[in-house]
Amino acid sequence: MSDIYIPIDFSDIKSVIPPGEDIIYSTMCRCLGVIKSIRKTKTIRWNTHVLLTPNGLAYIKPDFHKKKAPPSKVYTLWEKVFGMILIGGKGISTEGVDLNLIRNENFETKEKFETRVREFLIKFPPLIIEKKEQWLEHNLDNPEIKEQQKKFMKSSLYRLKGNYRRILAKEEKRLAKEAKKKK
Repeated sequence: MSDIYIPIDFSDIKSVIPPGEDIIYSTMCRCLGVIKSIRKTKTIRWNTHVLLTPNGLAYIKPDFHKKKAPPSKVYTLWEKVFGMILIGGKGISTEGVDLNLIRNENFETKEKFETRVREFLIKFPPLIIEKKEQWLEHNLDNPEIKEQQKKFMKSSLYRLKGNYRRILAKEEKRLAKEAKKKK
């Protein structure tokens, strides 16, 4: 499973990936972060290089509170990923940030990009589900982990599995429709 759509060294984001991790996907994403305060809600959008490994993902995140602060490099474990984004269907959601795959017009046609998005949405949920299940198995009886965190992990796993079933059903319908057209 190796999908490199942007050169791995396109940015220095690789520096936050733990040593020994294989990079299995490299792409650009359009990100959306939401800041909620007492008086207002602010949405911040930015583009970032994203690297995915078997254990997590790395991306660059601006400091939402200090405009002149340098952006930070973030590595998030798969078990902290909330799920796949189904509205618009182009990415993943993690720790208050939605990351949507974007197309590089110089290297990818719209049709190839649409195929890549479908493949992405089929390929990565099983990996995230596996990591969340491993986390639960390892931490369910751990008294040091708060019950609220365990409940959140269970509910996010349940939601992710449901969304993945919907993704697969949608893909099955698409393939059946495509096969029908060919006849």
